[in-house]
Amino acid sequence: MNPKRLIDLLKGIRPWSLPMTLFDYVSVILVASIIIHKINLGLTIIGLIGSIFLHVASNIFNDYFDFKKGIDNEKGIVRKYHLIIHKILSPDSTLILGYVMSAIAISLGLMLTFEGRPLSIVLGLIGFILAYGYSGFPLYLKYNALGELTAYLAWGVVVPLGAYYLATGQISPISLIVGLPPSVYLFTVMNVNNIRDIEYDKNAGAKTIAILLGKNKAKILFLIELFMPYLFIYLGIFIFRVLPITAIFTNVTLIYNYFIIKDVTRDKLTTLDVTTAMQALFFGIFYSASIGIFKII
Repeated sequence: MNPKRLIDLLKGIRPWSLPMTLFDYVSVILVASIIIHKINLGLTIIGLIGSIFLHVASNIFNDYFDFKKGIDNEKGIVRKYHLIIHKILSPDSTLILGYVMSAIAISLGLMLTFEGRPLSIVLGLIGFILAYGYSGFPLYLKYNALGELTAYLAWGVVVPLGAYYLATGQISPISLIVGLPPSVYLFTVMNVNNIRDIEYDKNAGAKTIAILLGKNKAKILFLIELFMPYLFIYLGIFIFRVLPITAIFTNVTLIYNYFIIKDVTRDKLTTLDVTTAMQALFFGIFYSASIGIFKII
């Protein structure tokens, strides 16, 4: 594979979406280190790599099945570097690559099981089912208005539980509270993506929350979702008392919401999923850093 094709492939797996997994995971690890003090860093790094591979697999499966169902096509596709539409890979090669990424993630889960974390393979298999079933046969969850729920189960439940478990050897609801703010951005990005593609999805016979609500109500939901992570931080600090007070510094990223809201109100939706993912990146950096500052001081 020549360098240009490799670069296109890397762009095709949507690397801009991966920080949402990274910071969801890292924030939980930081809180675990504050509460438990001593964590198993080696196992958590392996688990993070496995989570990234599953996220990549989900993106790849999504390209394949969106193409197969006619949602993504040469006339309607708006995102650059679609693995199939832009002929980076053939359909069969795309599906195989998704399975390869999944196999690597599951193998890492099996390795962690033998390293003293027996629930790792269970969480890994659940993660695979959600990553594949999001758009894959026979579940087709995203096409039946279950995409956002699937995203929450994957990044709001499985990833935080797994991160905390690998770090401490314990399953704790604390991880769900800590992982909730960054994980919200997964279905926020999905929602704006579905708003943009609402006509294509309708024509393909898919069902999304955006279709069920209608474009205007889906936009209102998107705007609410933009502020939900900050609400969850306050709940984590003052109600559940598991987040350090320094997490409040994440509020500085609220400034970026202004530009997103401006685009939504002007119906500039073409690249808003990428813009929202960038906000998720900024949020994740400040969220994790603010928790890390508490750990240092």
